[in-house]
Amino acid sequence: MKKILSLVLVLVLLLSVVACSKKTETTAYELNSNGVKSVITYTHQGDKVLTQTAENVITYSESPIKDKEDAKARLGAMVKAYDEAKGIEHSIEYGEKQTVQKIKIDFEKLDPEEFKKLPGSLSSGDISKGISLKMSEKLLIQSGYKKVEK
Repeated sequence: MKKILSLVLVLVLLLSVVACSKKTETTAYELNSNGVKSVITYTHQGDKVLTQTAENVITYSESPIKDKEDAKARLGAMVKAYDEAKGIEHSIEYGEKQTVQKIKIDFEKLDPEEFKKLPGSLSSGDISKGISLKMSEKLLIQSGYKKVEK
């Protein structure tokens, strides 16, 4: 009986160590360029990205996009592609002074081949095996993003 209790205790400890190693965290990156403020936030367990959210704010007076109608014309095809993609939640608000776009990608539900075809998607390697936070960070830093310190 003592050996069984010891074995159960070891299993419980092992499971708690495994559970602790699966801690879900968030990491964010920001870019301000040509009138566009972009914040990308990853929810991840270790190096494995679970979700990615992006909020892009385009200020017309500081960007090549002139106004609300110009924004609709330039972003219309992208909006349609994102609205139809499985695993992606998307919203866009065209205001008088700025456009605010929000995108959430759930990589557990996303079709990797469909993702590669989306306008503005940036990936490297075989994303069907998962998205690496380290590789994502490398691509973002190369693109001018800065890590947001907590």
